[in-house]
Amino acid sequence: FMSSIAHLAGASVGKEGVGVQIGLSIASFAKKGEEKLLKKADTNKDYFLMSGAAAAFSALFGSPVAGVLFGTQFASPDITRLDAFLPCVLSSISAYFVSSALSIHILHIPYFTELTLTLGNTIYVGLFGLLIGLMARLFCHGLEKFKEASHKVFKNQVSNIIFPAFLVTCIIFANYLINKDLSYNGLSSGLLYSSISDSVPL
Repeated sequence: FMSSIAHLAGASVGKEGVGVQIGLSIASFAKKGEEKLLKKADTNKDYFLMSGAAAAFSALFGSPVAGVLFGTQFASPDITRLDAFLPCVLSSISAYFVSSALSIHILHIPYFTELTLTLGNTIYVGLFGLLIGLMARLFCHGLEKFKEASHKVFKNQVSNIIFPAFLVTCIIFANYLINKDLSYNGLSSGLLYSSISDSVPL
């Protein structure tokens, strides 16, 4: 329900959020079915959750490898759960073929010039990957610090949820008033195409 409201409001929650929730719901039903069938409740719930997340991600984006990686890190973000590697592989590949057979719309990357395999290009790509990784790490670190500061200021759990949402809403409106642009709202798939074929507005 909250994801639906977020999408209607234009929040950049991505389509993977709702998709993964559907995958997790199916996994939860599968777990309950197994418990009733086997007459026991000691099955590992994480395997169902990770397999459901892997399948949903793979089906949505047509990327079974990314689905496996997403699934094995879903239940325990700090580590890669290699014990769930096989279930995630099977669910991710199965979901990919099912979504392909049903012609489910996926995000198509426009064609761009391929780099030749040279030492210089390899170094450039490696440095670029390192830079992106550092930026992602900095972003996650900033979110964690913001969360800690918010918890110190607002002791109430509801306020901790409302304040960041209100702040993001203010930023969105401020950006629109200044730049007359809402390109960064929603899934922002248009920005991906623009970054490859043209330019991206700042």
